Amino acid sequence: MWAIANQSFAGIQVLSIGGTPVSWQSLAKTIDTPSYNTVREYSELLADSFLLAIFYYLDRNKRAANPNKRKNFYFIDPLVLNLARHEVSLSTGQDVSLAVEGAVAAHLLRKFEHRLFEGFGSIEKVFYWKSTKGKEVDFVVLHGESLFPVEVKYQNSISRSDYTTMKRSFGKGILVTKNTFFLDEKIVGIPAPLFLLLN
Repeated sequence: MWAIANQSFAGIQVLSIGGTPVSWQSLAKTIDTPSYNTVREYSELLADSFLLAIFYYLDRNKRAANPNKRKNFYFIDPLVLNLARHEVSLSTGQDVSLAVEGAVAAHLLRKFEHRLFEGFGSIEKVFYWKSTKGKEVDFVVLHGESLFPVEVKYQNSISRSDYTTMKRSFGKGILVTKNTFFLDEKIVGIPAPLFLLLN
């Protein structure tokens, strides 16, 4: 399995970009691979093996993924992430906020996806979204006919600017915080440990 990550694959790149949207073509260029299909196939193999989750951009009009846009990648299990980092000779020290973002991603998948037995490459209910001005929302859940945004800000202090995009674009949402509770109209701030306990 780890041989896949060692083959100049996006292993190193995916490990270093975590949570940042990127295209197959961009990944291929950074590792000097002539075909982006190779990078896609390796990534999808990791996703089908339940190691890596691939989140697609949400087309709000169609309420579905747009596969032509950039993708977001998360290693779902921190242990697997550390093993993969070790295997490709990267530091196993983690960015805690990125690890929390991955934990939130895993939580949303378990709660809202109904076909997880097929792997993490065919996600149909949880996406990421970006405005025309480049403002990103970490996750948007399609629940019935409703879209519900979730943003992760695992930091010591929270300001309105941390959830402005959710509020303006969706009028509601959950901000997953480090230790802050708050309610601002239809935006709710919930500390990460409590959010991860929600069913």
